[in-house]
Amino acid sequence: MTQHAEPDRVVAMSDTVWRYLHTHALHAARSIGDRAAEANARRVLASALFWRGSVSEALTHLERAMELYEAVGDLSLQAATSNNIGAVCRQRGNLAEAADWFRRAMALYDEVGDQRLRSPVTYNLAELLTLLRRYDEARELYEHGLVNARKYGNRVNEASSLCGLAEVSVRLGRHRSALEYGRQATTLAQAVNDRFLECEAMRAVGAAHLGLGEHDIAIRQLDSALRLARALGEADDVVAVLNGLAAAHAAAGHPAEAITLYREAMVTDEYGYREERAHAATGLGDVHAGLGEHDQAREHWRRALTICRELGLPHANDVTTRLETVHT
Repeated sequence: MTQHAEPDRVVAMSDTVWRYLHTHALHAARSIGDRAAEANARRVLASALFWRGSVSEALTHLERAMELYEAVGDLSLQAATSNNIGAVCRQRGNLAEAADWFRRAMALYDEVGDQRLRSPVTYNLAELLTLLRRYDEARELYEHGLVNARKYGNRVNEASSLCGLAEVSVRLGRHRSALEYGRQATTLAQAVNDRFLECEAMRAVGAAHLGLGEHDIAIRQLDSALRLARALGEADDVVAVLNGLAAAHAAAGHPAEAITLYREAMVTDEYGYREERAHAATGLGDVHAGLGEHDQAREHWRRALTICRELGLPHANDVTTRLETVHT
């Protein structure tokens, strides 16, 4: 235990320093009555808090920043803050509220005529609508984002939109289209050296191969994506790829591998998006059901159903059907 004392102390000191600097800037702005500066300080502090897991505290600062930006009439920063609040709501599992905030951000960017900054918000809303199975709306937004990204030469947003179109295509069973979108996204992500986007694109390609029944290719692709996700150290990406790779192993008739991967996803996703935990729990239930282990299957499905109902996900209906049809 002692060998970790210095790293822990250094981390604690770092957290103390950033909090002091940001709160000092906030107090300074408030002391001189500069509402715009206070709003900016709160927004910066909220970002730091969000990435350190203090989501509720971040939301409090963002809501106050929004009030201040409204008071000074800054539409652009109202739009940016609306997008920030949407991201926080998304992280907390308030999906409908998140969608409202993303729409508000898009409307504000339309009002100020800034289509360049609208594109990332478009992607955020489209991703959420995909999760809610509103595929036609999501596809329309991704296509709009793709047009704008190409218009302004933003290859990162272009790759993001292509990844989204690949995801929607997989959900709609259009796996050949998904494969093409995913390959284009991979090429772009590599060109701009965005490893996170590359990982997302690789996962989309793997999902497309899985949908085409090409299990071995899907496993190889998703295994490569998992190695990249682990190297990047982003838990949400790791969990998403784990779930995809587990599904590929399950489809290929490798239940032991699938169970191991789904279990790892459940453990890794302690603080991430809960829909991925629901995905893993559903997958575990499916694998156990296939092995005739119905008690274990029901246990995992009930866990998935609880999460889906809390988040308002349409997937709850699928899980309910599983629970009703499995042998007692």
